[in-house]
Amino acid sequence: MDKGAVLALDDEVWADLMRAAAAVPEGRRDVEGVVPGWSSHDVVWHVAYWVARAARVLEEVRPGGPYPEEPEEGAYYDAENDAAMPAGRAMTWDAVLAHGEQGHDRARRVVAECDETVSAWVRDRYLEEVDHFREHAAQINAFLQR
Repeated sequence: MDKGAVLALDDEVWADLMRAAAAVPEGRRDVEGVVPGWSSHDVVWHVAYWVARAARVLEEVRPGGPYPEEPEEGAYYDAENDAAMPAGRAMTWDAVLAHGEQGHDRARRVVAECDETVSAWVRDRYLEEVDHFREHAAQINAFLQR
């Protein structure tokens, strides 16, 4: 998949996530159950946090920095999520959304601007983020159906 296709897919999936977030009524944003122990607010913050983190990693790689070794799924990510969650819970819904949009814009810009030398690595890492957006949009939509 070339960069253009990645960016087109990203546009579609990010828009789906933002539509799902926008559909959550104000009174349900802090209701747990989107995923065990997390509300819609928590899930949107989680995505905002990780896309901002992805942007930082991609910005470091773009100028020719070394490809960072990503930890395997599991304890590292759980600990990072646990450490980040209080900051998100202290933010307003609008601030969480704005943080997500800023991180998404930064990450997307890196993907768009990277040269072919790093684009395959960047593309693959960013596609993982796009899958992450899709997964959480589906969870929010399922929560809204309950």
